[in-house]
Amino acid sequence: MSDRAWRFLSAVLMAALMVRPARAGSDLRDPPEGLINEGWYALLMSGQKSGHMHGTLRREGQRILSATEMTLAIKRGPAVVEIRVETRTEERLDGTPLKSVSVMNLASQMNLTHTTEFDGTKAKVTTEQFGRPTVSEYELSAKPLLAWGSLVEQQRRGFAPGTRYTLAAYEPAIKPDDVLLTRVEVVGPETIDLLGRQTQATKLKTAIEGLPMDQVSWVDEDGEMLRMTTFMVMMQVELVRCDKTFALQDKDPPEMFAQSMVPVGRSLDRAGLKRLRLRLSVPQGQLPDLPETQMQNVRRLDPRTVELTIIRIDHKKLKGASPVEPVGEAAECLRSNAYMDLNDPELTRMAAAAVKGADGLYDRLDRLRNYVSREITDKSLDVGLATASEVARGREGDCTEHGVLLAALGRANGIPARVVTGLAYVPEFLGSAHVFGYHMWTQYYVDGGWVDVDAAFRQTEVDPTHIALSVMSLNDQSFFDSAFSILPLMGRLKIEVLEAE
Repeated sequence: MSDRAWRFLSAVLMAALMVRPARAGSDLRDPPEGLINEGWYALLMSGQKSGHMHGTLRREGQRILSATEMTLAIKRGPAVVEIRVETRTEERLDGTPLKSVSVMNLASQMNLTHTTEFDGTKAKVTTEQFGRPTVSEYELSAKPLLAWGSLVEQQRRGFAPGTRYTLAAYEPAIKPDDVLLTRVEVVGPETIDLLGRQTQATKLKTAIEGLPMDQVSWVDEDGEMLRMTTFMVMMQVELVRCDKTFALQDKDPPEMFAQSMVPVGRSLDRAGLKRLRLRLSVPQGQLPDLPETQMQNVRRLDPRTVELTIIRIDHKKLKGASPVEPVGEAAECLRSNAYMDLNDPELTRMAAAAVKGADGLYDRLDRLRNYVSREITDKSLDVGLATASEVARGREGDCTEHGVLLAALGRANGIPARVVTGLAYVPEFLGSAHVFGYHMWTQYYVDGGWVDVDAAFRQTEVDPTHIALSVMSLNDQSFFDSAFSILPLMGRLKIEVLEAE
């Protein structure tokens, strides 16, 4: 399920590239007509070539147009998933943003297109898929800077060691409802390796507020970016300046999915387990707060450690449940969004077919779970985080696709639904035995509480080996928030089984 982290990373890299330095020798007050700048970069993950980036800036009259295209490949077991992101921006000569368009394609699927129109601090974001638009409007906390505006501001600030400033970048694929405050610090000169060649460069540190990662970039004497490194908990991701030929050479991405598994060193009886007590810890820093659910009780022992008690819910008590009027968060979990387009006729058809002949609320819930488990016929790792509309047409995917489709069909039937990101136990996966892997499942609002349902594991009554890290509606900014529940833990989390009964 950690494909969401890679999709998130690709958007973060695109946001970081918006604040890449400009050539110091360029007059950004009045650049020449036509092409201003073009660059090719190789993308490396853990030292292995995993993609490329190509960017251009050009002037057309009083407007500046930028275009950036990036590909990123990851291995998920035997499968290779490729993410392709294209971003185009249109700005006035003084850096005032007019429009941005970002298109993200995942695993050869036509995915989401975000078109943003700007008016001062107002952003109107149109999200489109399969020709169906969804429009949201936001009041941002600061005037946003896109590619050209960031370059103008960076040239004004200069590259003297010790220089510090903050840019208000904007990338709707990460956080549509507000700017990304980006702190930049000029460190000073140093020698770097550039694909086997030693060269002098100026080092800059960049941190995007709220993101669990830091970035370092190096620029030449003209202010042109030579290398950018993003440090994450499991790996190092680099963009390295190169020629077009090298940038487009074959990819050799590392296998990251199996590395995210957390071993526990013993078997667990998922079918018979009623109660599970676990200790979760990280070696340093703070373990993020985990949600309390009907299944999961959380007791914090210290900043790095929590103890969980997870129980199996008796569904016999739910079988007589009647629908209740949802309020607050439950009501929010009935609305359409970019991942669950409730106006999609295919989702409407599936939602009706799934519950045909159902007797009562619980029977509808159970039929929906069985329907999704059955209809996703290709249990594949080749797909990343697809929308419900994509899953409805492709009938392919892993836990994320099961979770999103099940939530969408619940909402289409008037049942408030959200998804859970977490971990779940599997006896064996990709050659590793007795491990917890990152996972997604669904919660339905029934009888005044949230009930866990797992279509990927074919469980209407979910077993206690499910550890919830976060719950989310997938409305707007939830994607940004959900990545934080996974990224700080990958490669660092330890799970100890204290008691299983």
